[in-house]
Amino acid sequence: EAVMLIVLNQIDRVPLGAADAIKADLRRLLAEDGLKNVRVLTTSAATGEGMPELRSVIGKAVRKHEAVVQRAAADLDDVTHDLAQGVGEGEADPRKLPGRELLVDSLAGAAGVPAVLDAVEADYRRGARARTGWPFTRWARRFRPDPLKRLRLQRLGDEAQRLQRSSLPEPTQAQRAQVELATRRVAEGASEGLPRRWAEAVRDAATPPGADVADALDQAVTGVELERHRPLWWSVFGLLQMLLAVAAVAGLVWLGALFVVDWFRLPEPRTPMLGPVPWPTALLVGGLAVGLLLATIGGRLAAVGGRRRRRRTEKRLRAAVAEVAAKRVLDPVAEVLIDHRTTREALAKRR
Repeated sequence: EAVMLIVLNQIDRVPLGAADAIKADLRRLLAEDGLKNVRVLTTSAATGEGMPELRSVIGKAVRKHEAVVQRAAADLDDVTHDLAQGVGEGEADPRKLPGRELLVDSLAGAAGVPAVLDAVEADYRRGARARTGWPFTRWARRFRPDPLKRLRLQRLGDEAQRLQRSSLPEPTQAQRAQVELATRRVAEGASEGLPRRWAEAVRDAATPPGADVADALDQAVTGVELERHRPLWWSVFGLLQMLLAVAAVAGLVWLGALFVVDWFRLPEPRTPMLGPVPWPTALLVGGLAVGLLLATIGGRLAAVGGRRRRRRTEKRLRAAVAEVAAKRVLDPVAEVLIDHRTTREALAKRR
């Protein structure tokens, strides 16, 4: 009723004196439809009757609507002006936040990545020397503890891996300070040029709960699958070492038998010669000497292979730590910057 106007046109075609009756009947029909107080005008486009009043009503409605629109626009302009005072002229690129590498480095240190890398390299050397070292001393290496098991980094099932915590050392005060410094640098770089409230939002986004990040880092480190396969050269060197050990033992037994024969003054059998050296001596000395040389070469190769495995593992661990850094620090900061950009661009369209 408040926004409706009923116009009964062609009133000039109604017999004289019947207009009021028709108008009253129209009001009755409208009342039956629930429109008791709606305004009714009678007009004639042919004679112009009632047209000035109709123009006046429509004109007032239009002017009233325009006034409402103008007031709303003025209110929006005021709000836009007020909001614009709290928005900067630009923001850092959310995809290229400063301090990203420093943050990953500090989080990797706090997560115990250096200790994991040391364990990976030590595990490779331990495995290589246990399978390619001198057979007569190789057994002693089996009693040395597995560096990866000591840190609880051996591969488990997915559910057990998710529930297990590693035995990596807790971050030191210096490492915690480095993480805080790196986080602060990310926040400072991202909030440069932003008004106070937006800068505070960036700093809040860059400072997640410490325990939450620590747990996420531990799960990220333990979730990386570490290499435990045995290179082919381990098997080759191991086979050669066994052959050399058998040759040395055979030479030793042969010499022992010759000593027993000589001790009991028995007829001494003819000993074959390898040039100027008897075969038993050549087998014993050669087996021991070449075995020691092969063990030395294997140790050097183990050192090189351990460093290579360390570098490959470092890439995977840093990638896992970088995901935590992005999810816990960088992405929340980027979301604030994106919100600022969206707000700034929307306000710029209003101005």
